[in-house]
Amino acid sequence: MKQPNILLIHSDQHRFDCMSRNGHPLLETPNIDRLASEGVNFGHAFTPSPICSPARGSLITGQWPTQHGCVNIPGTESFRPIHSGLTNIFGMLSEAGYSIRYVGKFHRETEGLPTEYGVDEYVGQGQYAEWRREQGLPGRPRTNGWFGEVDTEIDPEQSRLAWGADHAIR
Repeated sequence: MKQPNILLIHSDQHRFDCMSRNGHPLLETPNIDRLASEGVNFGHAFTPSPICSPARGSLITGQWPTQHGCVNIPGTESFRPIHSGLTNIFGMLSEAGYSIRYVGKFHRETEGLPTEYGVDEYVGQGQYAEWRREQGLPGRPRTNGWFGEVDTEIDPEQSRLAWGADHAIR
C-alpha cells in the first residue's frame, strides 16, 4: 500500500474555531475548510503553550514544554531549545520512508536546523526577504512593528503567504 501524503498546517495563535467549517459565524475560509473536509480537522485541540516556540517544540516532540525544555522564545533570558536526543516527528516520519519538507517559521526550537533532525529540505520564512530582493521588489513595510500592515508594493501572488504556499505545493 502506498503511503498517504501528509500536509501538516500549523499556524501560530490560530484558534480551532477560526474557520467557517468549525462554526465561526463571520470568517470565510473556503480553502482551509476544503482541506479539512478532505483530511483531518482537529476541531477540539488545544495548545500546550500560548507561546510559539514551545508549542512548536511540543508538536515536534509530542512532549509538554516542561519535558522538552523549550519554554520561551529566542531573545529571552529563559529561552532554551528542546533537549537534544529526543524522539521527534521528523525522524519518525523519515524512518517510515517519508521525504520531509519544512516550510515556514522556525525559531531555533531545536539546537540545529530542521535538516539535522530528519527534514530533507527546510525553507525558512527568512528566505522570503531574499526572494523579494531577487524579484526586484522593495522590502516589506515595517512601520507597525509586530502588528503588520498592508504591503501595497506587491500583488497577492508575491506575498509571503503565497510564496510559502508555492514552496509547500512544490
